[in-house]
Amino acid sequence: MVRSAPELANLESVLGVGRRTTRSRLIMELPSDANSAEVYQRVQEVCAKATNPVSCRLVTQTVEVRIDEIDPLANATDVAAVLTTLVKEPVSEAAVQLWEAWNGTQVARVRVSEKIAEKVAGERASRHHQQQQHQQSRRNGQRNNSGTARHAGARWKTAQFNRECFKTALSLALFELAATPEDLMGGLTKACDGIMERVHGATFHQSPRVFWWTHEIER
Repeated sequence: MVRSAPELANLESVLGVGRRTTRSRLIMELPSDANSAEVYQRVQEVCAKATNPVSCRLVTQTVEVRIDEIDPLANATDVAAVLTTLVKEPVSEAAVQLWEAWNGTQVARVRVSEKIAEKVAGERASRHHQQQQHQQSRRNGQRNNSGTARHAGARWKTAQFNRECFKTALSLALFELAATPEDLMGGLTKACDGIMERVHGATFHQSPRVFWWTHEIER
């Protein structure tokens, strides 16, 4: 039924031939780069519309991702929404478990596929690496208070702003590790992009150097 369904003709290379078990169940292994959620939904629709409807289920290898320093007012829906935006893959609210940490924040344990877990780890590692590079550049470079700083003149659709989602997005962007003005602005930009659409693309202009950043803040 699945292999001959015209609705699934364009998924032939993804579904493959499959194999039958001793209980006459059809098992189809999907390639690692396939959108398993989309394939499952389409197969499920075909099975439900059959003359004799049958059930199907998606079995994936899952891992748990731990996320620290989440705002105490955020809930599972907020975390799932931010992760979905961050990795561009659907993350279910049911996959998120939250508990209170010792410092008043929350810790999330999210069960996701290995593919999504790698994307989450990659985003956080990339952000951490960028922060380290900024810090090293700041230590090695000469400070020039008369210089100019380059900033993105971006605007967002603030009607889409959600306070709790924004706090969660800041946590995922490792905003609490910011050590320079560039890190702070980069974390804020990433968080805004995670919960709001931009009004237009970023434009760049020369503006005075950021003077509010002091040695006291740096220490």
